[in-house]
Amino acid sequence: MTSETRTLIQIGDIEGIELECPECRAKVFYPIEKNSERIGIRCPNCNCDWFILGDDPRYRSSVAVEQIKILLRALKLLNTPTDMKATLRLSVAISPGTKS
Repeated sequence: MTSETRTLIQIGDIEGIELECPECRAKVFYPIEKNSERIGIRCPNCNCDWFILGDDPRYRSSVAVEQIKILLRALKLLNTPTDMKATLRLSVAISPGTKS
């Protein structure tokens, strides 16, 4: 028998996003309510690149950083009162053995 744990969270429960360096495991948390324009493309601890997209060095990292900034702005907007009557929730799948 297979079991699955499914968790629903409201947009208001999301405080921000966290980036973890693949090299040194340093973590940086970016809150939704703060200015997200300071998201870096490298780890502030070991200077490892966090994003690599495409072969052209001019576009490395910039696309991913912009997408994260857009995500943070969208979450902030969704968290502000609107005329939406429905409750909006995100589904988070938690696999067995996964650490939170």
